[in-house]
Amino acid sequence: MWKRKEIAVNSSSVVDLKAELFRKKEEFEREKLRTGSSTLRAVSNKPIKKPPINKGVEQRARQDEQEIQTLSSTLELSWVALQRKAKLYDKLVDERGTGEDEKDEEALVDFLQKSLTDADLPVPSPADIEDAGEDTWVEAVDEFGRTRIVRKNDVSKLGLRFIKEGEAGENGESEQGPSLVSDDMRREMEREQWEKEAREAMASGHYDARRENRTMGVGFYQFSQDDEERRKQMEELKDMRDETLESRTRAARMKDARKEKLEERKRLLKERAAKRRKVTSGESEGVGALVGENDGSEKGEGDELRDVVSDFLHGIRKQME
Repeated sequence: MWKRKEIAVNSSSVVDLKAELFRKKEEFEREKLRTGSSTLRAVSNKPIKKPPINKGVEQRARQDEQEIQTLSSTLELSWVALQRKAKLYDKLVDERGTGEDEKDEEALVDFLQKSLTDADLPVPSPADIEDAGEDTWVEAVDEFGRTRIVRKNDVSKLGLRFIKEGEAGENGESEQGPSLVSDDMRREMEREQWEKEAREAMASGHYDARRENRTMGVGFYQFSQDDEERRKQMEELKDMRDETLESRTRAARMKDARKEKLEERKRLLKERAAKRRKVTSGESEGVGALVGENDGSEKGEGDELRDVVSDFLHGIRKQME
């Protein structure tokens, strides 16, 4: 019978085994805290390969550093030069260039004129200020209620209305009135302005399409509100209409005359063809004569058709000439 071999274990070997087990547990806990994983991973003994490096990277990096240094030095030199020029300019302005020095004559800047204060400059006249204000851009409303941006002096020429407060209207006065007024006074001024426009519209007695906020169409014609000018415009429009109607009537008559001539020509050609058929028609005896007659009649009809067509084309050509 096989006898089991007993391993001799003493107290020192048990203590060593416990110490080794405790050490492995501590290593496991430290690894778990460091990696955040509860499982142990085998450590590879293979050497770690370095990532590949593109060729020329280090050289390009060195070139970039050199360019940055060159640019920084260039900017620094430019800043120093600008500071030097600024000091020189301030010095020349303070001296107010009397013109006695040759350097003042060689300079491209008139430092005497540049050093003048606002008090020495000429004061613009009210007329100049008014002329400059007339050339400004303003917002106005056209006859269809659309907002347009035009020159201030073109508002009255284009028949527009101002929409901003304090701007001059067609008569040169303010439509909204002064800005330093109360709301009640402003409403009263607006009401008076509206009543004035309504009375003018009723007094004229003519339709004004500029007050309509809608599209009138392509064929709409805006007559003047002045009676004399309106009468002239209506007479011109009536003359144009009569001329158009006369041209249409003349064209219709010419078309009818051409049509009648063509019909008459066609009738004459038909009569001529009928006469030719009567002359060329005849009876013949015998089978051979009948066949010959049939052939001759076919040829005669073909010649007759060609003659009719040629006569018709000749008549049309003469008519066109």
